[in-house]
Amino acid sequence: MVRAAGGHVLTRITTANVPDEHRRGLRAAEALLVAAAIAQGAGIGALFPVFHALDEARSPWPSLTLLAILWAAWAVLQAAGTALARSHGYGLAGPLLTAIGEQVGSMAPGRLTGPVVGTVSRLAVSDVMSLVTRPAHLLDPAIGAVVTPVAALAVAGFIDPAVSAVGLALLPLILVAYLWCGRRVARSEAALHDAAADVATRIVELAEQQPVLRSAGRADDPDGQVSRALNRLDRRQRQLLREALPGLAGYVVVIQCVIALLVVVLGLAALDGRVGTAGLLTLAVLVVRTGEQLLHAGEHAGASRLAAAAQRRIDDFLEGEGLPEPAVPRHPQLSPSGISVTLDDVTLVRSDGRRALADVSLEIPAGAMAAIVGESGAGKSTIVQLLTRMIDPTSGAVRLAGVDTRDLGTAGVARLVAPVFQHTHLFDDTMVANIAIARPDASPAHIEAAARAAGLDEVAARVPDGWETRVGEGGSLLSSGERQRVAIARAIAKGSPLLVLDEFTSVLDASTESEVVAALRGAVGGATVVIVTHSPAVVSAADVVVTIADGHIVGVERRTPNVSHSPIEGDAHV
Repeated sequence: MVRAAGGHVLTRITTANVPDEHRRGLRAAEALLVAAAIAQGAGIGALFPVFHALDEARSPWPSLTLLAILWAAWAVLQAAGTALARSHGYGLAGPLLTAIGEQVGSMAPGRLTGPVVGTVSRLAVSDVMSLVTRPAHLLDPAIGAVVTPVAALAVAGFIDPAVSAVGLALLPLILVAYLWCGRRVARSEAALHDAAADVATRIVELAEQQPVLRSAGRADDPDGQVSRALNRLDRRQRQLLREALPGLAGYVVVIQCVIALLVVVLGLAALDGRVGTAGLLTLAVLVVRTGEQLLHAGEHAGASRLAAAAQRRIDDFLEGEGLPEPAVPRHPQLSPSGISVTLDDVTLVRSDGRRALADVSLEIPAGAMAAIVGESGAGKSTIVQLLTRMIDPTSGAVRLAGVDTRDLGTAGVARLVAPVFQHTHLFDDTMVANIAIARPDASPAHIEAAARAAGLDEVAARVPDGWETRVGEGGSLLSSGERQRVAIARAIAKGSPLLVLDEFTSVLDASTESEVVAALRGAVGGATVVIVTHSPAVVSAADVVVTIADGHIVGVERRTPNVSHSPIEGDAHV
């Protein structure tokens, strides 16, 4: 599943969806920046013949020409490498967000609870941006911190092997200080991430609770959970600073001591006469430039560790367990009379150990309208979740048209099933667009017929722009009953052979409920309909009435259907 986006540790972005162009671009950026660092080291070394010529009163122009060529090459390579690194580094944000979105789509919706939503929010915003900074901003200083000292030691070896030997001996000390600096940051980063994710979770929960809170005259943080989460985040941030600052300060002290020691070695070399004026000046430039690069690397050590932690979290999330998908999805044989629905000895145990369904077996024939009734918490909505494959059974099988939903796959189930849930979400678009999203290729006549079947024609007649009226974010400009009618129209327009409706009339008034129920059978063209309901009107119209209690089926009433079907134009669509 995982592919590398580049060879260097800072460009190895692991996600299955990284386009080849970004992987090639990051490798090219890495090669250009390495070449730029080598050119810079060679350019500094080229100062030696310039200084030597001046010291001997010879013409420096040949050496200056070489120096200009090397520095021009460094400038061009550095600019090209930096541009590529930033372009392709930030270009990774799109594939990473797409991969996170696809993973969310493959997860069982029952797992998408508040804490998971907070974690996903943190991943998609903070961690993705932290991760793309590795190639975009940290690649250049990381390469400079490695290649420049190596190039400097190579040049110094030609001028004075003793200086080169001292520098080589000090490299392990610098590496230990760098790793220590980064580890101090990593020590507190995980706790900081968890605290930030908890804040996101609490804010999302507070936003969802606003209707209830405002009805009670409270729009603040009633139980203080947001405030406590923010206080924890503040403490974690302070802890991160306390951990990071000593590490960074210690690294700076080590680098300054290394520079001071090299300056002492240079001074002794000059006093002993081993190094002349030209060599001394060249080595001094090498020491200063190497010190600058190493100090910059220390500044980025913490950011690199944060980005590495972000990469691990994203990788862990992308490799997390979703709903299993078949290698080759099966395609059932369909007929105009809908599809059969079978629950075969189904048991479902929730993550908290609670048994939602126990040994449930049920057969709903193709084309039937089945009503599932029972008290709240009996297990009715669990059956809806199984039929729409929001979850898989712990044991047993759910079959549509004789095929296990696990063999159909998530996409296969989505093609066969048109759901309407108790809580409807609409997009910030027009009414007609919210209906057509279920079937973008449908004709305007088909969409309008579905809308009429759901009783939306009356709504369209009294709003200013008719079918083109915008519904607002989440359908906020419509009443709850109007939003539900849009959702019903969307399910009808989809033309799937199975409609699954969860308390779909709960927010409709009595007259509208009767009209919608009367129109539904004719509008769906013989599709199988499964309805979770408490409505007597729906129960009276059903061919099969299933009573469930405490996760068990306690009664099944089968009636002789006596309904004529008049499908809307172009209804069948799978």
